[in-house]
Amino acid sequence: MDDRKNRKAAAVIGMILLLALAAAVGFVAARRFPGKAAEAAEPEKTAALGEFWAPDSAAAADLRDYVARVTDPAGGADFIPEEDRIAVFDMDGTLTCETYYTYYDTMMFIEYCLVDHPERVSDELKQIAAAIRPGYTADETLARNFARAYAGLTVEEFRDYAVEFGKKPTESFTGMRYIDGFYLPMVELVRWLYDNGFTIYVISGTERTTTRAIVANSPIAAYVSPEHVIGTDFEVKQKGYENEPSNLNFKYEDGDELVLTGGFIQKNLNGNKSIYVEREIGQRPVLAFGNSGSDTSMMNYAIDGRNPYPARAYMVVADDDVREWGTQDWETKSADWAAKGYVPISMKNDFAAIYPEGVKKAEEQFHERAWNGGQEETAAAPDYGDEGNWAYFALGEDKPADLFLICPTVDVRDEFNMAMDDEKTKANFLGALNMERGIYEGSARMYAPYYRQAAMKAYAMTAEEREPYLQIAYEDVSAAFAWYLEHENGGRPIVLAGFSQGADMCYRLLAEYFGREELQDQLVAVYAIGWPCTPEMTEKYPQIRPATGEDDVGVVISFDCEAPEVKETFIVPAGTGAYAINPLNWRTDGTPADRSENPGSCFTDYSGAVTREEAELCGCYIDEARGVLKVTDLSAADWPPIVPGLPEGAYHVYDYQTFYRALQANVQTRVEAYLAAEQALSPAA
Repeated sequence: MDDRKNRKAAAVIGMILLLALAAAVGFVAARRFPGKAAEAAEPEKTAALGEFWAPDSAAAADLRDYVARVTDPAGGADFIPEEDRIAVFDMDGTLTCETYYTYYDTMMFIEYCLVDHPERVSDELKQIAAAIRPGYTADETLARNFARAYAGLTVEEFRDYAVEFGKKPTESFTGMRYIDGFYLPMVELVRWLYDNGFTIYVISGTERTTTRAIVANSPIAAYVSPEHVIGTDFEVKQKGYENEPSNLNFKYEDGDELVLTGGFIQKNLNGNKSIYVEREIGQRPVLAFGNSGSDTSMMNYAIDGRNPYPARAYMVVADDDVREWGTQDWETKSADWAAKGYVPISMKNDFAAIYPEGVKKAEEQFHERAWNGGQEETAAAPDYGDEGNWAYFALGEDKPADLFLICPTVDVRDEFNMAMDDEKTKANFLGALNMERGIYEGSARMYAPYYRQAAMKAYAMTAEEREPYLQIAYEDVSAAFAWYLEHENGGRPIVLAGFSQGADMCYRLLAEYFGREELQDQLVAVYAIGWPCTPEMTEKYPQIRPATGEDDVGVVISFDCEAPEVKETFIVPAGTGAYAINPLNWRTDGTPADRSENPGSCFTDYSGAVTREEAELCGCYIDEARGVLKVTDLSAADWPPIVPGLPEGAYHVYDYQTFYRALQANVQTRVEAYLAAEQALSPAA
């Protein structure tokens, strides 16, 4: 007999039912698991699914019949003893709202990275969060990124954040917070099963601590104890021992903290659901409830013919598009589930109510501007005479050259251009620049304007549809560069640099300004990483000259990274024939550079600090047909593309990180080459 569980059961049941002390003691003595009905002090049972279930619900009728049979001691072979009445529930989409844009743990990740704590996560994770769209895959890759985002939090801090996030309002319903999204009929079902002697487990694909926080603050809190919550597992270790390979290498002492390391253990979906049930419960459930294919392993494990008891499995079908955002076709889905041996539950027809009174479906399912409190209209053009409109302004006065650095896309609001008064987006803007600054700051005085960049939303469009928003962005970049030339440059050498959208802006500056011979003479180099330098550009604008070696000046250094097996991307389509250069051997042909030639890949945070550095991480070679940089020695599965529309193996977001030290050294080499050439041409020479 498990005394710890009995004591917990006594406390919970005593609170809920206000039983007398003597009755509570008798109740606990008769119970093996929390959640069982007691013979000594039988609680008053709730109505048999009569409050929130439709009177003619076939699923409710089936449940009533099943429970009546298995709880009747005179039922013969169908009777199930209380200690074996195990019911398992999936959470998202089964107990709680899932059919609007996405579910709790994904929205929590987006809010954590982009709204609440962008200062704690890497630019890579911000890009991952910003790229999540309807239809995304909630797979192990995404779960691993969730784990990385919360690295360093104690378990208590993580649990507290999960609770605080739940208090935020959803975009899809009026009058609903995320924590409030439990389906009333399913809450009624959990309570009714509990009152009929069933032990309730929640078996979720959401991370375990998060699921516990949700359940503990939900209407089913009284019926599901924390040890009966099973979810995806992130790695937890004792603070100070995060890098120890084994927990056997240390011992917990009074006052020690348990922290999330950023590591990942297992995603609780598909086959893992049945494995976790066996590992943590140790017997087959007799009731199972789910809503998707990822729950079927758990369902099948329950209704397997080797179960010694009669078992049932039920599938919730999201077919209500009036009170909910369901899009599933009842006829098709119910037939599919019935064919697999499950009883389908229609949200439309079986649920008399779904949410409490006052909760209504919103007019719009989701709008992304809620992430950063976005603007409805494009903000006015900035005045670059105001230093507040510069992220960097004359940083590094003692450097021999100037850097004009243009930020990549960081705006993830539901707008098309960044608002200059959006402080949260501007913080992300500055953070993204800081991640690159280490490549350049040793060689150049730095200038970087805030500008009304095209937001992430614009990149879901065709190139033609996107262009008006890029034109707004370029108006600002051009105005900032013109102001810089007039007021700050004074004839000093210039390095232009930008990544992705920033690289696109560099080409536009070259086209507009550097046809003038005097500016061509001031140009050290252009680091236009992550956007192709095409033959069409060079034919139309002769001042756009691709680099051919390690130390030529007045040239464009360009490449975009891919795995060898990638054939095309929307950044560099098949047949583009872009100009690219290898940042390890500085060749433009297909000569490969071995990983031993890579001096260091650096991953930086929003302060610019290097959080991880690895020498000889990868090698590379130029695909001469398309003009892309093929990166070797990496597993595409471990380096997700992040940007919507890019295939697996598109390493675009890692372009400068993987070759950080090589680029850093090359900036210095080209500045020195430029200065040496200028000195050789000076009259004093």
